[in-house]
Amino acid sequence: MARVNMSARDRRQIYIVYNPIANKPLPVENPRSDFDCSRNPTPIAMGHDEDIFTVMEICASAFSRR
Repeated sequence: MARVNMSARDRRQIYIVYNPIANKPLPVENPRSDFDCSRNPTPIAMGHDEDIFTVMEICASAFSRR
C-alpha cells in the first residue's frame, strides 16, 4: 500500500546493490529494465576518497538551495 507524502517537499529514494561478478544475473526470457536490473557485468572503477567528498558537497549545496 502506497503512503501519502505528508511533507511539503518531494521525496526521492534510490537503492544500489553491489554483487560480485560471479553473481551476475542469468539470461531470462523477459528481463527487467536495465535501470531495475543491469545485466552489465563490467566491474566498477575505483575512485579516490576526495571524489566522494566533492560529490557530497555538490549535493549538499543543491539541497540547501531548495
